[in-house]
Amino acid sequence: MKKRYLWLLVLMLGMAPGAQAAQPGQIKQTIGQSIKTREVTQKKAADWQGNKERMKNRYFQLKESIDMGRMELAHMEEVTAKQNAYLDRTRRKVHEMEKIGRELQPYLQQQVARLSGHIKNDLPFLAEERATRIDTLHTILNDIEIPLSEKLRRTFEAMRVEMDYGKSIETTRTEIDYKGQKVLVNMLRLGRTALLMQTIDEQESALYAGGAWKELPGQYGAEIKKAMEITQRRRPVDFVNLPLREIKQ
Repeated sequence: MKKRYLWLLVLMLGMAPGAQAAQPGQIKQTIGQSIKTREVTQKKAADWQGNKERMKNRYFQLKESIDMGRMELAHMEEVTAKQNAYLDRTRRKVHEMEKIGRELQPYLQQQVARLSGHIKNDLPFLAEERATRIDTLHTILNDIEIPLSEKLRRTFEAMRVEMDYGKSIETTRTEIDYKGQKVLVNMLRLGRTALLMQTIDEQESALYAGGAWKELPGQYGAEIKKAMEITQRRRPVDFVNLPLREIKQ
């Protein structure tokens, strides 16, 4: 191909009007430049074709990336919308909890105050235990580091304990003020219906009524002792005759 091109170039130079006879060196130089020019042109064409393919591939890659980016953006917008809705619900719940907290704290204080007043006016049993429970509640309610949920739980727990006293029967040994002195006695509590006591020597019995201990006739001593033994499971359940109101001597 190169030889054919060379002969055509020689004929063109020789046939040109008014052209002088070309020297062999000039012809060789001209031919070399022409070949070099053609090679450069072919290389550029090949480079351009390669660049074209690379740009084409790059275009499709970018297009695919853009499509994926759009899909990802749509997904993120959906996720963001859901998260924003969740945050709005959470903010409303927090606001409601804060409102409840502001209202609940005074409510709990009122309930504890009522519970304290109830204990003072109630039958005088487990006085130390019940007073300690109220003092503990006051300390808990005034502690800002204790969660409101724990304050609510402890208050309801104390109320439940007091409520359960009305459904239970028990015998305890305690010290009371009786006839102007401290006396160690066995105390029988029948829920909140009646509170009776018997001295350790079983010589005297009394009923709490009207804010003081009222001595009972001796006939009730055996019945009170029997009831105490039943509550302590020292004898089987049986009927007992107990005074529930003050007995006139």
